[in-house]
Amino acid sequence: MFGFFQSRFYDFELTRLLGSTPFGGCDVAEFLEAIGKIKKHDPESWYGAWREQGEQPTYDPLITSARAPICSPSSDTRVLENAGRSIEIFREAIRCMDEKVMILQIPLGDGSSLPGYLYLPLPSKRPKGAKVPVLINCGGADATHEELYYLYVVNGVELGYVVPTFKDLGQGMVLRKDRIPMRPDYETATEKVLDHVVDIATTYPELDLDLDRIAVVIDAEDHSADIGEKNPVKEFKKTIRSWS
Repeated sequence: MFGFFQSRFYDFELTRLLGSTPFGGCDVAEFLEAIGKIKKHDPESWYGAWREQGEQPTYDPLITSARAPICSPSSDTRVLENAGRSIEIFREAIRCMDEKVMILQIPLGDGSSLPGYLYLPLPSKRPKGAKVPVLINCGGADATHEELYYLYVVNGVELGYVVPTFKDLGQGMVLRKDRIPMRPDYETATEKVLDHVVDIATTYPELDLDLDRIAVVIDAEDHSADIGEKNPVKEFKKTIRSWS
């Protein structure tokens, strides 16, 4: 496979960004301009190249929001600053989207909450004479919450799904800003997401959400050998079955 750099980390991140091009998350010319300024084994040049791209004016704020997250060491105070800026730009971009977007705060029942978005398909994309199915997108790894838009939301709303997304426990701004740690019982938080979808369907009946047709996308691997008897993916599947 072609590699941009000898660094597998750099290559992974660059391939991930470039892969969002068909969905509006990357401009190839700007991508090439940025990587032309990145030097071998020089994280500061990586930071500078993407910071420059992230602050450039563009005709498409969705592209700006995609390039705004900057990779820098976890102890670097710039992480929180740039992550916050990425969220700001993405929410500016919401005004340019064709679909309607609701910004959510999903209560966990202990006084804390998870950030989320609810993306609604255009009326022309909704099923004819039927309620609108729901596709819940569970993120993972180091993906930013807003980055999930380019993963499943773009195609989901095009196919007529309502797509809720949320940021996981112990990741991204949920950890860095809200100080909510990760926990092994992933299904506990996800059950709260399902409950919130029900609340939205009840509060906004005009959305016509089909609670009998809920699909879930899980970006995770089976690491049961690493975490013991209680595998979070399997437990989450049990939650879906019991909830439905």
